[in-house]
Amino acid sequence: MTAPLASTQDFSNPRERNSPNMKAATTDHLIRMELHMEQMIRMIANLNERIQVLEHRLTEPALRIVGK
Repeated sequence: MTAPLASTQDFSNPRERNSPNMKAATTDHLIRMELHMEQMIRMIANLNERIQVLEHRLTEPALRIVGK
């Protein structure tokens, strides 16, 4: 019989909290979180670039709003 998956274990139990399955589940979770953070950083960088392009376009002389 195989051990239950980490997601089905009761990690409130101190014995299971230190189990190899818990450590593997925690490691997997941290790796996924790191990948998500890297994706978010790239998305923010892309948005910043797009904002800069739009700001530049709005300051071009042909697009300036001339006051009366």
